[in-house]
Amino acid sequence: MEGNSKLIAAGVIVAIYFIVAGVLLYELYQPRQGVDWDHVLTIFNAIGAVATAAAGVLLGVQIQQGHVDAAKRAEEAKAADVTRKDVALRQALEQLDPPGAAASIDSSAIRRTLQQAIG
Repeated sequence: MEGNSKLIAAGVIVAIYFIVAGVLLYELYQPRQGVDWDHVLTIFNAIGAVATAAAGVLLGVQIQQGHVDAAKRAEEAKAADVTRKDVALRQALEQLDPPGAAASIDSSAIRRTLQQAIG
């Protein structure tokens, strides 16, 4: 949820930058007396720096979210692999000493089950 608020704030800042740039361009082509363009350009450059940082946040949030999603998928795959190996090992142990059965061990079946568990 925090990433969404950063994304919204960055989007608003970038939108404000484009609005200010549009207003300045409009005013540039309507010359007026008494306008101190040095101050206007200083403010515009400051807003441009903030907008550039906001655009960086926009890109950073998207890239980081991609990394988080990839990490979640990798973790789910590892958990599934661990579960599969656990089941195979339990089956191998059951074949080693089946409850209520005589000691007839089929080593080739156990070997195959363990090989599957190891991967």
